[in-house]
Order: sequence, then structure tokens, then C-alpha cells
Amino acid sequence: MKTGSPAPPTIIAARFPGRPAGRSGAQTRARIVQAAASMFALHGFHNVSLKEIAGACGITGPAIYNHFASKDLLYIETVCTMWAEIAQAIEGPLGADLPLDAIVNRVLDTFVELYRDDGVLAKLGLEARLELARDGERFAPIAAAMHRVEAMFTEAVARGKQAGELPADTDVEEAGPLLMQLVMSGLAGRTLAAPSEVEFMRSIEAFRMLWRSGRAAAERPQLSLVSTKAKAVIPPL
Repeated sequence: MKTGSPAPPTIIAARFPGRPAGRSGAQTRARIVQAAASMFALHGFHNVSLKEIAGACGITGPAIYNHFASKDLLYIETVCTMWAEIAQAIEGPLGADLPLDAIVNRVLDTFVELYRDDGVLAKLGLEARLELARDGERFAPIAAAMHRVEAMFTEAVARGKQAGELPADTDVEEAGPLLMQLVMSGLAGRTLAAPSEVEFMRSIEAFRMLWRSGRAAAERPQLSLVSTKAKAVIPPL
């Protein structure tokens, strides 16, 4: 597993000023995906045309079809690239041989870097979830890419359960994806609602506090119904 600070996702890293001479087909394709990420995030899938994306990355409208036959295919590659880069960024934190609490804290730190670097990633992720919910069959490759990240969270939760850090009856298959959604969707929403760094970090600390509180509650012994009953005083006959 990789360790260390994640590199910023390439889909949000570039704001290209023009079309440099001698660019390869692969470079042009990457440039299109980067421009598409920004435009889909800002305007939504249905409010952007291939011609507009082509103009944003410095190529002609017809030329974009040399790389993507349809807007659907470009959207799918853009969002799948986002998920692949998120997976790369959290691979180290989620795969670390550490207690689950430490893993969650490292994952939070990673998303602080990802989401606060550029609002595109948070907006694109939220927008893509909506499109996937509306038409799952049309965007099935996006679902597959998302499920691969869910599996990484599920594996971390499973290790925590095996180590006794979670209750024995924890539903790992449900808890893993739920943890991913709490982290990603929750922080993405706060990224957009908390414009300042100070406000966003308050949200992060609040998330940590809620996580610790939930873990502490889960670790407390559960009293049986019999043990919590008040002793009845039976009057003499």
C-alpha cells in the first residue's frame, strides 16, 4: 500500500491557457477530461455540450469526437477517473495496519487536502451521485468505480471488527459503504457550505467528535432488560 500525502487528483489540477504545439493524442484526451471535470462540476451533466468542453480545452468541436464518441462516454470516463484518483489517494490510509480510529482520522486528513484544494472534486462527486441515482443503467461503469472505493472502506471496517474494535454483530457490508458516504458526501457538502478554511476545519473536528462519541457508545456494555429493572417491593400478605 502507498503511504504519505496524496497527490492532488489530475482531473482538478489543470486550468489550461491554450493549445500547445505538438501535443500527443493522450495529452489531448487528458486535457479534455480535465476540462470536462470542471464544467460538469460547475454546470451539471445536462447543461454542458461537447462543443463547449472542446472550446474550454482549446480544440475544435468536431475534433473532440476523435477522442469521445458521445457526451455520455466523456462523462463516464471523467467520473471514473475521479473515483480512481480518490482510490489512489486513500489507499495508504485505508490499508494501514492501524486501529480503525487512526485510519478514519487519516482518511479525514486526506479529504481535507482533496476537497479544500479545489471545489471541483466535491461538486463533481455530488453531481455524479445524482446522475447515477437517476439512471443507474446508463452510468453503470460509474457505479462499478464507486463500488471499488466502497470495498476499500468495507475492508477497513472488517479488519476493525476482526480486531474487536467494533461490536461482533456489526454489519460490515453495510457499515463500509455507509462510512464512505458519511465521509465523502458529508465533507463535500460542508466544503461547499463552509467557504472559509476555519469553518471547514470546524466541520472536520465536529466529525471526529461524533465518530469518537459513536465509538465510545458502541464499546459500552449493553445492560440487559432484567438488570435495568428496579427491584419491586412486595408488600406482606
